[in-house]
Amino acid sequence: MSLVRIALALSLVASLSFSPRAEAQPRGDTEALARAVGNFRAEAERRGLQDVAQSAAELERRAWRGGGRRGGPGRLQEAYRDLRRRTFANGARMDDAILDSWDVVAAEALDLFGPPTGPIVGPVPPPVSPISPAPQPAYRFDGAFESMAVAFEGDPAQLHAQCLQFVQSSRITHVDDVRLADGRNVHNSSSYWNADQLCSLAVLNARELWAMTPIAEGVVEDVPFRVAGDVRGLLTAYLPRLLAGNRWIDDVTVNGRAYHNSAGYWTPDQATQMILSQIGTTPTPVPPTPTPVPPPPSGRTWVSEGVIEGRAFRISAPIAQQIEPACQGFLQNQRVQLVRSITVNGRTYRQQGGAAWDVRGACQLVASQAVQQ
Repeated sequence: MSLVRIALALSLVASLSFSPRAEAQPRGDTEALARAVGNFRAEAERRGLQDVAQSAAELERRAWRGGGRRGGPGRLQEAYRDLRRRTFANGARMDDAILDSWDVVAAEALDLFGPPTGPIVGPVPPPVSPISPAPQPAYRFDGAFESMAVAFEGDPAQLHAQCLQFVQSSRITHVDDVRLADGRNVHNSSSYWNADQLCSLAVLNARELWAMTPIAEGVVEDVPFRVAGDVRGLLTAYLPRLLAGNRWIDDVTVNGRAYHNSAGYWTPDQATQMILSQIGTTPTPVPPTPTPVPPPPSGRTWVSEGVIEGRAFRISAPIAQQIEPACQGFLQNQRVQLVRSITVNGRTYRQQGGAAWDVRGACQLVASQAVQQ
């Protein structure tokens, strides 16, 4: 299902409001609306959405009766508004099949009653050029900071910036456990990581999205790293930041070889330089493809769905970066400025003690939880 179609469906669900003149005659075919609602009711019943099905049955009955009698158009519109409210309240439980049937209901209602008189609200799809598609990101980090799942992608600087914005807007503190994409858990036994250290760890353990050489990997004390592509640049830029404040570095492994400082301890800069000195002389794993090869299109989409401050949403996009701006458009059109509760893809996040996410922070969280379908 395309992002544009989802946006249209949810916009209609969220916003169809009709003229208060109850005696105005319907302009379209009430029987066509009745047939569409009947199909939608059957889909709702199959999913156990009894309140939606009951409201659909009432609208179906009124539509078959038509709007010719006195007060009929007003009652028909009220029945549609009731179905819209119930459908939107159950938005988190909707799937593609029932959304498809709702599209037909919304289209028939638009034809019957005319365009809405109020502002259209709902997710606003970001502009997508059919001629110049967005460049493929180079790296992606999937994992968890404590129990909060995270995902960032882009070039190293973009990935680091996304991570910093997420950590700062989410007000994550006291993080000493990080789960990597391969399931390993990294524990900070001496203190808690700050935002820059967390995000440097993410950059140094992000996976490349297509084949890159050379590759360097290892462990500094108990902290792992694996970098590909501009190995020297990545280690020089981010490893000292990850190790900042660590005064007890005397064990380092790089590309399978272990080194121990028996005379004392390395500083973060010294440990980095020691690792860089070994990259040129130690054989590194080389993927079979010697040059970057973009991955073939998967035909799959990224999806985030759930409820923000009681408002159901479902956003899909061909690339993950489009989820965040679509989410921001949704919240702005809903006139939501502060968010204290988010349920996305089955997980619920809440701010405590009066704290709240702004629109940007909330949508970064929503985008970070997107899954491919």
